[in-house]
Amino acid sequence: PRAQRRAITQPLLQFEERYPRNEAMARAYLSGQHSMQAIAQHFGVHYSTVSRTIKNFELATKT
Repeated sequence: PRAQRRAITQPLLQFEERYPRNEAMARAYLSGQHSMQAIAQHFGVHYSTVSRTIKNFELATKT
């Protein structure tokens, strides 16, 4: 069988440069490419901060 191919992972720095901090953390996680722990380490926050940020982002963008 052919090897499965993964989409190219967008670096966290790219999210950080493109969006405000909280939006960048949420979009990075919701892209499915990064874990909460990796995002927390990159942004220098606790993973629970990332979790709350994602929750708030989802509530704010829910239509």
